[in-house]
Amino acid sequence: MKALGLIETVGYSTAVFAADAGLKAADVRLRGIERVIGVAGSLGVSVEFEGEVAAVQSAISAAKQAGDSVGQVVSVLVIPRVHDEVSQRILPLFSLDVKQSSNGADERQIAESPKEPKQEMEPQVGEPDQTTNKRRTKHE
Repeated sequence: MKALGLIETVGYSTAVFAADAGLKAADVRLRGIERVIGVAGSLGVSVEFEGEVAAVQSAISAAKQAGDSVGQVVSVLVIPRVHDEVSQRILPLFSLDVKQSSNGADERQIAESPKEPKQEMEPQVGEPDQTTNKRRTKHE
């Protein structure tokens, strides 16, 4: 890998808009995306670009400008030559899966960490109880 660019935003739509601008601005590849809950009290999304140093710098610059125009960019970073340990051990955790479609084209999907099973929540006062079809009251 020649260079790695990271842009961290608050909100998914800001990240999508920034990523789109970065990919259109320079010859870079979308390396990965990570969602982090709790960044500035909201959903944080980090987008990773890879490519030649100048291209990554241009992509990050365009992504930051676009992200700032619609939302909040928390941070940006360009690493000119990523160390092998980082590219081999850390980055694969957030990489994109590439699968061949039936027509032979690459389909990129974001690799997500395994999801935890949803926990059943007890209905709140005034909500229908699914087991009895009655509304819960304060006394239950």
